[in-house]
Amino acid sequence: DPTHIIDVCVAQSIVSIPINWVKKSKIVSWEHFNTTVNWNRITGPISRNLVSRFANRIITLTLTDKLNYEKQYHAKNVSVISNPVTIPNVKPTKFDEKIVLTVARFTYQKGLDLLLDIWKIVSNKFPDWKLVIIGDGELKNELHDQRERNGLTESVEILEPTNQISEVYAKTSIYAMTSRFEGMPLVLIEAKNFGIPIVSFDCETGPRDII
Repeated sequence: DPTHIIDVCVAQSIVSIPINWVKKSKIVSWEHFNTTVNWNRITGPISRNLVSRFANRIITLTLTDKLNYEKQYHAKNVSVISNPVTIPNVKPTKFDEKIVLTVARFTYQKGLDLLLDIWKIVSNKFPDWKLVIIGDGELKNELHDQRERNGLTESVEILEPTNQISEVYAKTSIYAMTSRFEGMPLVLIEAKNFGIPIVSFDCETGPRDII
């Protein structure tokens, strides 16, 4: 029998904890996102209540989520382990190019539609700056269409995901994030490692822990 069971998401506790009543392993449950977002209105709160009562340890990505578990679910077994940076050979940016960077999935969560509306205002005041958006996702066509409607084809570059992201960070002078909600955004941690100033929405959760 296993000595430990690790829930990669607290949702798995609905299965792991009842099983563990027989197996008697130690349970470590990982809050992969944040406590303000429910993947399901019913099972989300049930899972968090279960791990708060029965898991040996809950792992959150942010201090905000640790405090939320302690306040909302009266958990006494919460630790914070933030996302690690896996990019090797980091060299700080030289700030010699007027580039604002965003790396994100093209989804509603990431708020890239808000970013393009903001950039329309910014580009009018600073026409020599460029916004570079790297990623892919279901809103790809909508993002391209919005760039066209806002007249931003000259100042906004939309690129496919790349394995050479270090080279992109090294040319960036500002990192921007307009997410509607987050967990612990790894891109902000990566940007910090390159010494890039960050401008971000104060969404729940993550940016305030990093910035």
